[in-house]
Amino acid sequence: MSNENKYLMVRISNILKTDFQKFCKNKGLTVSEAVRIFVHYCLENGVAPYNIADQDMYSENDNLTRISITMDSELRKRFSEACSKYNLSMSLFLRDFMNECVVKNKFPFDKFYKK
Repeated sequence: MSNENKYLMVRISNILKTDFQKFCKNKGLTVSEAVRIFVHYCLENGVAPYNIADQDMYSENDNLTRISITMDSELRKRFSEACSKYNLSMSLFLRDFMNECVVKNKFPFDKFYKK
């Protein structure tokens, strides 16, 4: 497995980006750490810890920006393959995760993760 880090770029609304960054900081994690924990959880359990939205929450008219997530190439590849099995883009899956965290003010896997 390569130790090389890659950045996964996700288009996200400015509001959600700011709210998710604050949420992660309050939990004592970086955005990248939170996303990697989520991705590992999904890969190990074969499912997300909540129901995934079947359509994107943001339209082309929303004020979107990019967020960079550090993820090694092997994890990114496995995550991409898992998303493809469910016909979901990685971006949609991750935006849905971030929204779930912000709206409920907790990680959907809180009962499985203790920092």
